[in-house]
Amino acid sequence: MFDNALKLMKQFPIEEVEDFIESLRKVVRKADHTGWSRHDTISDILNQAYRDLP
Repeated sequence: MFDNALKLMKQFPIEEVEDFIESLRKVVRKADHTGWSRHDTISDILNQAYRDLP
């Protein structure tokens, strides 16, 4: 589901999805210490999709 959201977001200019990117970063932070490598997986997905952003 996380990667599907990112695929949809990639269809729009970065300026239109910046707030959503920040929201997904919060999801990644909250996933830390949940086990089963969830944090690592979604962090990698987000970083690969938007690797040029700070």
